Amino acid sequence: MNEYAKSLFLLLLVVMSLFLTYQLWYGQKPTELTVEDVYERVVFEQPRPLEDAIAPSRIVADIDDANYVFQKGEQNYDDLWSHLSSLMKDLDKAAFVDQSSPDEEAVNCLTFYFQTSLPVGGELPWFPETVDLEVDKVKLYCLVESSQAIDNEDDPNVQEETIVNNLDDQDETNEPDQSNDKELTEEDSEEDSEMEDSKQEVTKWLVIKGSDVGTEMSVLLTEELTGLAKEDLEQFRGRLQNIPTNDLAAYHSLTEDMLSEQIDRNIQLRNPIYIPKEPFFINHLTLKPEKLVKEALLKTFFVDYNMALVIEERDGHVIYTDGEKGLRLTDVGLEYSNPRHEEGQATMSYHDALLNIINLISNHGGWPDGLQLKNLELSRRAGYSFYQAEWVMYHEGYPLYADHKTRISFNDLGLFDYTRSLFIVENDGIEESMVEANDQNNVEEESDIENEEAVEEEEGILIAEWNEALHEAIKLYDGEAALDRTSLRLESFNLQYVVTGSLSFPRGEPVWSIKLNGKEFLLKVGSLEQISEEDML
Repeated sequence: MNEYAKSLFLLLLVVMSLFLTYQLWYGQKPTELTVEDVYERVVFEQPRPLEDAIAPSRIVADIDDANYVFQKGEQNYDDLWSHLSSLMKDLDKAAFVDQSSPDEEAVNCLTFYFQTSLPVGGELPWFPETVDLEVDKVKLYCLVESSQAIDNEDDPNVQEETIVNNLDDQDETNEPDQSNDKELTEEDSEEDSEMEDSKQEVTKWLVIKGSDVGTEMSVLLTEELTGLAKEDLEQFRGRLQNIPTNDLAAYHSLTEDMLSEQIDRNIQLRNPIYIPKEPFFINHLTLKPEKLVKEALLKTFFVDYNMALVIEERDGHVIYTDGEKGLRLTDVGLEYSNPRHEEGQATMSYHDALLNIINLISNHGGWPDGLQLKNLELSRRAGYSFYQAEWVMYHEGYPLYADHKTRISFNDLGLFDYTRSLFIVENDGIEESMVEANDQNNVEEESDIENEEAVEEEEGILIAEWNEALHEAIKLYDGEAALDRTSLRLESFNLQYVVTGSLSFPRGEPVWSIKLNGKEFLLKVGSLEQISEEDML
């Protein structure tokens, strides 16, 4: 009987242990121990306003029959976007009433491309109290007019009508080249010089293309219709007319005709692509991994990180987990996951999702200089929906990509996946020479070859011609037997940096990034040697 009682007692203890373990992991916590798990406990930086977080992926200016491409990190980029943003915030809503279209003689002189769509209308900063729209592109049309015509543009008797909501399904990549329509005073005869001196290029039309295919809105930029002060409008026009181009590389707008002349293949263009007219020099970058304050970072993910289980890996990386979510800190960034939040839906609007990711990136590591939101997309997987945002660092107009992307995934339940790997530029693009790296006693033993390499490094790398890079990418594409060789879609063609080297000495390698039929090829800009993902940090 005693043995039976002992067995029953032990069984009862086992059942109670299992029950208490279940309650500990999955049961409801007592009210006095319940703490709302919010992300604002520790903030690396205050969240940015929307107008500082959303910016064009690139700005293309058409000046004197050449294109100039500006991206994040360039002075012209910041100035142009600041002027356009201010203009779109101050435009009078009455400008969106009548119907009209750009003058036939007007030329698209400036284009703003948005990879992350720009929300306008409603209570947003841009075009407030107008129709809600997500904008992919903003185009400004310019034309040459005499000073007398400019003086009369506010006269009601000669005033053109304003705005439009117009459906136009024409593919942007097939637009005719309008650069020949410009009137250049340098080509006019001397006898007409006095007349041409009274003419100037003025910005007349602002055309906003929405993300819905074919939807466009245009605005005639006059003082009366925009509601802007004459001084503000003249300042905006003057900034567009005085973009310095002396030290800038000129670009071609790539067309299918240009491709057919260089490549004996049927290649389709899906997006506007700009490639340099002439080769130029570009430098390597000396980098260092971003350093995050570990204690502050842990507080943003865990209510009490001291209660989290700590797992040290053989490679030195550390994992923190509370049994529900986990954070892995590495030498080049972080990886966070919360699997229980994956099984949710994303029902928030695009605007609300933008505000959410601005808060998330600010609260979980901050938003350093040079970082730009690349895209925000609504995705679906296994019956669940979620938003995914991606960021990229820029240096002097060129994006800098690491092997692990800086990316956030979230839904209505909250953040469930976050990877962050950012590298900071240590210098202006010239790496330290061997003389600076070696001990002073070894300076005299350096060979002439090392000195020559140091000189080449200071001068930079001469980029290969775009057609040579494309030939090499097609060759690599054809070499992969599983890929279709019948037709090609050229989806992107850009100059950028990738992070290579070692953890002790990471560096930015300049590359051609060429995407064919969804397959991306990274080629060193000088030698056109391929760089694989295994070569990247």
